[in-house]
Amino acid sequence: MNEAAAVVGAGRRRRRRRGVIVLLAGLAVLAVAAIALLNRPASSAGAGGPAAATGSRTPATDPSPLPVVHDSGGDGIERGPKQATIGTPYAFDLFVHCGIRYADFAGSVWQADPVQENYHPKSVYRGLNYVLGTMTLTGPGEARFDAPAEGLQVTFRPLTGERELCG
Repeated sequence: MNEAAAVVGAGRRRRRRRGVIVLLAGLAVLAVAAIALLNRPASSAGAGGPAAATGSRTPATDPSPLPVVHDSGGDGIERGPKQATIGTPYAFDLFVHCGIRYADFAGSVWQADPVQENYHPKSVYRGLNYVLGTMTLTGPGEARFDAPAEGLQVTFRPLTGERELCG
């Protein structure tokens, strides 16, 4: 009986170890999925599509691919092209640290019309400093930023004076 009990005990230990290994593997998969979700911009979470590569993502509300612009300087922030085509939406990350004031887009500095100094984004992206969306040159003197996930649409006009620092 001792031999049979030893065999049964060894089998139980193996099953227990296998259960622990399966549990740890499941936790590792969950951890990887959680990290991927946490590193994904909040405004595109749940979009149903694959996460796009850093520096060339398409907002969740626009299933058509936007022109890929590699003006991120290696930091993954979309700044749009140096020259924009009227009517073409470009992936654009709007800097909102001091509210909605300025945008550097298509080789020009633009000012929000109206300026929204107390704007606070709903979604978290890069420490609340950026809102993900698109920027479209709507005419020679007007650009429009759209961030449907934020419920935000902002008109920009060319800056005519000096850029003010935020307080």
